[in-house]
Amino acid sequence: MKKFLRRLVEIFVLPPAGPLWLALAGALTLKTRWRKAGRWMIGIALVSLYLLSTQVVQTAIVATVDHHPPLPHDGKGWEPADAIVVLGAGVQWGSREWDGDAPSSMAVARLRYAAEVHRQTQLPVLVTGYTGDGMKVVMERDFGIPVEWIEDRSYDTIQNAEKTAHILRKEKIQRVYLVTHFWHMPRSVLAFQAVGIEVVPAPMGFVGHRPGESLLDRWRPRAGPLFVANLVFHEWIGLAWYWWRYT
Repeated sequence: MKKFLRRLVEIFVLPPAGPLWLALAGALTLKTRWRKAGRWMIGIALVSLYLLSTQVVQTAIVATVDHHPPLPHDGKGWEPADAIVVLGAGVQWGSREWDGDAPSSMAVARLRYAAEVHRQTQLPVLVTGYTGDGMKVVMERDFGIPVEWIEDRSYDTIQNAEKTAHILRKEKIQRVYLVTHFWHMPRSVLAFQAVGIEVVPAPMGFVGHRPGESLLDRWRPRAGPLFVANLVFHEWIGLAWYWWRYT
């Protein structure tokens, strides 16, 4: 049921789908007595799509999930922990260049930063997510960092936390550096705290903007901010669920 509801949200609520469905619903009312409401629905949908594709709105909504600062770049003053946990981020299905399925570009970015955390701390690494085997291959082949543990049976963040906690407790590990994208970190921290694992956030993938961008550039519609809006809206819904379910 939870997976089904998540799919419904992805299909009907998250941008750009949500505004597009709203516009379609409005268009279907144009020849009815509710045509005035339909015009408003279409207008709201188009304005929403435009705003969500701008740098200005991206900056505003990103701030709502940017709660954890990055670790110091020089490796000094980091809080102690006993291991590094890297959360998976989906799969690139049927990757032609790798002749099969491979970890997504977001997963590879997380592994890259986890490799840096390992170089600074020399702590063992655990990868978690249903692409765990592929993540291990990338970590060891491309970044030269050994993977101590693989958890490859989880399909969402709370499962990441639950199944990872089971492995960590066997190793008597209670505190970890948690590596994931900054927008995913608030929900990830909640999930790991819910299963009794202490977390030192190690966020990455922060979204910025090019220095010297003009006002026109900041209001110009682009695909990048719309993609970020999809991620942030997903996190808003996930956080609401986690706060209700686990706090």
